[in-house]
Amino acid sequence: MDQKEQIDDIIVNIKPNQNPEQLKHFEIQFYIILEILMLSPIVWVVIFFWVLHQPLLALSAFQIITLWFIPQLISNHNKTSYFNDFFETNLMQQVLIGIPLALLSFVSLLFCVVILCEYTNYINFDELRLDKPQLWSLVLCAIFLCLTNPFLEELFWRSFLYKFYEHSEINKWWLSFHYALYHFFVLYKFTNYYQIALVGLVAITIGGRVFSFVRWKYGLIAASLFHQGADLGLVAGAAYYYLETV
Repeated sequence: MDQKEQIDDIIVNIKPNQNPEQLKHFEIQFYIILEILMLSPIVWVVIFFWVLHQPLLALSAFQIITLWFIPQLISNHNKTSYFNDFFETNLMQQVLIGIPLALLSFVSLLFCVVILCEYTNYINFDELRLDKPQLWSLVLCAIFLCLTNPFLEELFWRSFLYKFYEHSEINKWWLSFHYALYHFFVLYKFTNYYQIALVGLVAITIGGRVFSFVRWKYGLIAASLFHQGADLGLVAGAAYYYLETV
């Protein structure tokens, strides 16, 4: 069975007992739902981060609704477990591959933060100058960003969505672009330079494609650790320079 047939079977399982015409309409509706789901992180960033200045609420809505609840509902209809992909074979081998990749991504992101903070004035730390209760929410946000976000994002962007898209190169870049898109709004919020946000969009799209390569070459755990290293490097660098400016 090729990938297209596997995808068709999954969609049939989600909505059984449909004639071909009804199934075609449902397939169109389903891909519209997936598109909305992939764009939903932008909504959380704009509402909770831009407007309400609550980064923890933005991250919580993203993780709970986009990365877990809706995919879990779809998986339940398909009679599969959303988290099953974490329990692939060769887990120890994935960890052994993922740890050096995590170190590489940690150093790379830390270096990028140092360059931006030492030699430019693009990062606007005023966005992080919060009162004490809000500051605790920022600390929690950083913790969740490092501990849960890499695994949930890899599960969603590099595993769950790939069940519904053929593994063609154009689809891999399409999904990577959607992964990077909400980062544009985060970067613009922190820099107020759309040029920097656009550079970030391109870089993170490429990064998403690299994560995808690691996921399908070595496994989901390896890709998640690789991603975690990047998030840790970003948070460590940002925290250091933030504390320097307080």
